[in-house]
Amino acid sequence: MPHESSDLIRPWWTDPIREQHALVDGRAIALLDKEFIRIHGDDGRKLITMLSTQIVDERAGSQVREGLFLNHQGHITWAYTAIPLGPESGDDLIMMVEPGSAHELADFIMSRRFMMDVGATVDESYGVFGVWASGRADLERLTQDEEVFVTSWADPWPQTQPDGAAYSHNAKHPGAEYEACFVLCQTKRSSAQDLQRGNVAWDPTDIPVADTVDASRNFGGVTNGLAVLGGHLLSRWMNHDDGRHIIAGTHAWNALRIAAGKPSWPTDGDERTLPHELDLLRTSVHLTKGCYPGQETVARIVNLGKPPRRLVLLNIDGYSASTTAPGAAVRMGKRVVGTVTSVGRHYEWGPQALALIKRAVPENEVLTVDEADESSETNGESIAPFAEKSTNMSSLVTGDSRDAGRGSEKPEALAASQRILVSVDGRSTASPDRRPGTELRRSGVGLGSVSRMDR
Repeated sequence: MPHESSDLIRPWWTDPIREQHALVDGRAIALLDKEFIRIHGDDGRKLITMLSTQIVDERAGSQVREGLFLNHQGHITWAYTAIPLGPESGDDLIMMVEPGSAHELADFIMSRRFMMDVGATVDESYGVFGVWASGRADLERLTQDEEVFVTSWADPWPQTQPDGAAYSHNAKHPGAEYEACFVLCQTKRSSAQDLQRGNVAWDPTDIPVADTVDASRNFGGVTNGLAVLGGHLLSRWMNHDDGRHIIAGTHAWNALRIAAGKPSWPTDGDERTLPHELDLLRTSVHLTKGCYPGQETVARIVNLGKPPRRLVLLNIDGYSASTTAPGAAVRMGKRVVGTVTSVGRHYEWGPQALALIKRAVPENEVLTVDEADESSETNGESIAPFAEKSTNMSSLVTGDSRDAGRGSEKPEALAASQRILVSVDGRSTASPDRRPGTELRRSGVGLGSVSRMDR
């Protein structure tokens, strides 16, 4: 969904806590802000496999897989979800990426095709809905009735995929009960035209929203057909099953993601981020696929080194209505040891955050994070209007953006306990028990010994 079509993508529609409950119960859906690239040509899937950390060619079959593009130093440059369309569509591949990155990534792919038969086109006819596993079948039926359904899949997080590796050794991962699913839709030109001409009746003001949301805005005024159809689908979802179904905003969706410890790129990283630091070897890196840019760094850290930083899930002191904001400092005592990347307020756990901190910070250390000021914003949406409605949610923000407003006064510190996502020892489930070459050093056989024997 391109940025111009974001009228239906909102921080909240009614109440983020209520929306989280409804998502988990299978009674809510969220229209997610994503962009899509269509990869076509006989060599398209092969090229993506060569350039990225994941196998998406014919060996992947019809499986939806997540992957990364790295630079030659092993730092993440793009993240994607690869969605095969099947033989009826010429075995084309849809790549779902974060907003604002589709054109740049498509240009990069085309610049690497050389003599290969590959095309990469940004496609605005696609959109994706987020739903919990318990509501997936209902949403599939609805989109199939509207003849816009393409495919659906379950988020693989936090299950370690074949030939992947995990960097945490928890008996129970924070995301063990994370059941996010996705339903991909594509508008058909006739459907979009019918909606725009008024042949399909729907009224966006039928969707109940919070007082802070202008329900009278004309969602059909955008040029992208799927945005028009998206409003129709949301309206239909609201009006079936005796009105028990609601729409969820990005705050609710991200709060559940954060509670599961699932990183989102680039929200939870920076230009220096390595896949190991975010525990993305679980779902997005195939360790035996062969060479690709950055592969040497990935293998070297798994076998010989340790990631310099680690992602951590922070449970923030919930006695105050305040919380923190993306970009806030994380401290151990007076020493800054990291940065908050995503923030949400979970319906059971209360205020939580993902943060990228130094790996050596002890696991049992209670940290502090800077408090957010009242002007903190996320994707340009001020939290102030909602604060007036609900004092318990007065500082709700999410990790959609790094640009959080900071006040002139020195922020107060909030206590934060750690839930481990990447272990302090820096070892993955694929790391060898002993550093390779240890036997040679202990036996005295090394390069120096070989040189002496040669003489």
